[in-house]
Amino acid sequence: HTRRLHLNRLVVHTLIKARTGVPLDVYFTVHCDQEEIFDGRKSALPSSGSKLYNNQRQAYVFDLVGSSSSAADDDAFAAANAHSTSLSPRILAFSFTGDVRFTFYARNKLMADEELFHFWLNSRLCDYPKQRLTKTELDGPSKDRKHRDYCADLGVDLIFEAPEWNVDEARRAEEEAGRAAAEAESQPAAAGKKEKKGFFSRVFGGKKA
Repeated sequence: HTRRLHLNRLVVHTLIKARTGVPLDVYFTVHCDQEEIFDGRKSALPSSGSKLYNNQRQAYVFDLVGSSSSAADDDAFAAANAHSTSLSPRILAFSFTGDVRFTFYARNKLMADEELFHFWLNSRLCDYPKQRLTKTELDGPSKDRKHRDYCADLGVDLIFEAPEWNVDEARRAEEEAGRAAAEAESQPAAAGKKEKKGFFSRVFGGKKA
């Protein structure tokens, strides 16, 4: 089965880059099968910059659930909520199934935006309700073993809504279960016919009267 996940909140712990006390202007994109399904620069939801998370340390917090009418008009929001069976009025930024790539960037007004790091997820393998990735699981920072470029405690938390099984996959599984049940019910009847035929063969020697 293919599990569809709705991302509620994403938290990047620490200021990402080492040796800097200045927060970066961070955004991220999400691609599934080489198709972009989310771009933080185009999202109608306001993104939050670096702030205290749980009153412990600085982090970049991205809340990906909203209820504004402007968000409801966004194409990405409409696509994400088309798969949702929830009756909640909240608007989800996006949902995903299968393999997806998250890529994080720092905005740069003078030059091209800088890619900070990226990572891959599979919806079937994600921990629910929260998936935590450490620095060693992030492509780019994982090579910085001496913590010269990236903070030592860099990590990402992804907090999900309740998971949903893909509707098409669920319907296909239900149909397969129905066929299996029908075959199981037909087997005793077929066995009874064979037994009856075997009885007459033994009595009459397989010859017609």
